[in-house]
Amino acid sequence: MTLLTLKGIVRDRSKETGMTDKIHTLKLQKVRDAGFKCYCFFGQIPKDGAIGANQIATMIDMARKAQKFSYSPYSRFTVGASVLASNGQIDKIFFGTNIENAAYGPTNCAERVAIQTAVAAGYTKISAVAVVGDSPLGNITGPCGTCRQVIYEHGGGDCIVLMVDSNDLITVVNADTLLPFAFGPSNLKSVGDEH
Repeated sequence: MTLLTLKGIVRDRSKETGMTDKIHTLKLQKVRDAGFKCYCFFGQIPKDGAIGANQIATMIDMARKAQKFSYSPYSRFTVGASVLASNGQIDKIFFGTNIENAAYGPTNCAERVAIQTAVAAGYTKISAVAVVGDSPLGNITGPCGTCRQVIYEHGGGDCIVLMVDSNDLITVVNADTLLPFAFGPSNLKSVGDEH
């Protein structure tokens, strides 16, 4: 697997995580300052082009702002997310926060709120997701299993997922890594197809 080297700002975390050549991090301020194009930090380069450093910084800023509106009276674990979505003509960033419920089951994660907001506005294809959370250990907050499935549904395996910790370290993966052997639209036959 060939990794993209971006002016020395990518740091290999394989020794820390035990995932060789899978996860790489960079500092948020360096993203803002570098002016590079962020394609994908490992694996296959997405087919639909690049995500610019300014878009990454904007997505993270919007996710942090959304996080402030978290309704999490039970877990007190606040999460914010944003998605870069397209309606086929225009790209737009949508955001969401986690919304808990006393019954737990109806709780919605920030990632799904952001994606569902985009879809409700007619932006059904996502190319990137940013997630910020306040893990008590300073670790990244990754999407839960259900969110990974929803990300895959609307972004496919090339969708870039940016997970930001409280020190502004960004861990970048694609949806294929978050959800290997994913079940998606291509697994279903169209209505009327023979068995």
